[in-house]
Amino acid sequence: MKMALRSILGNKGRSILTMLGIIIGIASVMTIVSVVNGQNQQSLKQFEAMGTNRISVSLSLYDGRDCFQDLYNYCNGLGSDLVVGVTPSGMASATIVYGTKNSNAMQKNQENMFNESGAVRTDVELPPDLYYGSDQYAVCNNYKLEKGRDLSFLDIRQHSQVCVLGARAARNFFGYSDPLGKDLSVNGYPFKVVGVYAEKDPDSAFSQDNVIIFPYTASRLLSPGQSISDFVVKAASREATDEAITRLNGLIQKCFQGYDDFDFNVVTHAVNDFCVVDMSNFYLDIIKDRLYCEEKDGAKRRSAQTALFLILDTMTKIMAPILAFTCDEIWQSMPHRADDDGRNVVFNEMNKPFTDYALDDKAMEKWAVVEKLRDDVNAVLEAARAQKKIGKALEAHVALHAADSETASVLMQVADLNLAELFIVSDCQISNADVAAGSVSGTGTSYPGLTVEVSEAKGEKCERCWMHSTRVGEDADHPTLCPRCAAVVAKLPQF
Repeated sequence: MKMALRSILGNKGRSILTMLGIIIGIASVMTIVSVVNGQNQQSLKQFEAMGTNRISVSLSLYDGRDCFQDLYNYCNGLGSDLVVGVTPSGMASATIVYGTKNSNAMQKNQENMFNESGAVRTDVELPPDLYYGSDQYAVCNNYKLEKGRDLSFLDIRQHSQVCVLGARAARNFFGYSDPLGKDLSVNGYPFKVVGVYAEKDPDSAFSQDNVIIFPYTASRLLSPGQSISDFVVKAASREATDEAITRLNGLIQKCFQGYDDFDFNVVTHAVNDFCVVDMSNFYLDIIKDRLYCEEKDGAKRRSAQTALFLILDTMTKIMAPILAFTCDEIWQSMPHRADDDGRNVVFNEMNKPFTDYALDDKAMEKWAVVEKLRDDVNAVLEAARAQKKIGKALEAHVALHAADSETASVLMQVADLNLAELFIVSDCQISNADVAAGSVSGTGTSYPGLTVEVSEAKGEKCERCWMHSTRVGEDADHPTLCPRCAAVVAKLPQF
């Protein structure tokens, strides 16, 4: 120790330079880590703004004909409890001019888009991103109108020369004047502004607010001969976490047996059935409300996240022997537990069944009843939608009536569950009353003694979770929210 001190004091210049190098090195590392973390947070924010239930679809015809209409009709025919929107996602290329404002000139401003501190300058006019869309572009991309109207189905059919602006694009071209009804010159063609979207991410370098949306049929003017092949489909409770994990256990056991028998076809079929039947058609459908609307760190939301992690972790390991490269790519991008080997997925043993979460046979029979009831309820919801009694499933009140003791016994098995959440409606009750006049009813297929009654849900629509409730507005600070959403929003950071 004394020798070290003497050496430091005897070579003060060298010691100072060494210390300075260490300090600069540590500061550089800390700066890089901070920047990377900041970029990660910003990217996450952008993905959350777009929505996590979007499905990208690539579809084209050999002869180059428009295939969007077929996709549009198909997706809308699935019902709003499965699909809430479908739209092209192709980009357009054009010069936008309004008065003295020109998108080509704005291109040069990208060199000065950041201030001295590295933050995005909101006063710089940047060229907008141009997209082709349908009347469902806004719902697919989580935009809300601030003024005017959105693209309509007639705009698409009639090849109307109209457009909708993002908040930043409107500000860049029109300042603080009202853009509605004014014409933008787009490659020399006049396009009337019919709407403006509300601001989404004002602080982003590549803002989702700096966009202009055209009817996809306008491609005949802006990109003659272009075939649009990229589309976005947006898919529409207390979640059945334990049931999902129990079904996952069944998948694990079936796949283990398939590998032991060198019957890889059994493994691939089991995984496919699990993804389509158990996950997509049931579990993923009913947990959306919990993931989107519950408190961020609340027990309900975290339980769903835990189930999703266990499912992803298990399926990645199970499929690794068959899809080695794909599964390892997933493995490198996902979080891990402390005892995982992060180098490669094949260095990790496949998960054993999660017995701590598993349901017994009696409990699984209960969930089998829920699935059968859900099929019967969905059939009557579709009938009510066809008769224009309701629009979306969340506009519905469902009543379940038992005509015999056997059906009544079945309904009592599930009476303790939140059936409204499982059926994705605003309200669901087991009722002894007669079917109300003016409602839509149907007889159950799985349970002939069951009558499903659908009517319009009472109360107002919560603008956050979209459920209808007579309790919307009870919280004076959040008059447009239901009590659940008001409680969650109250815990969010206030700016």
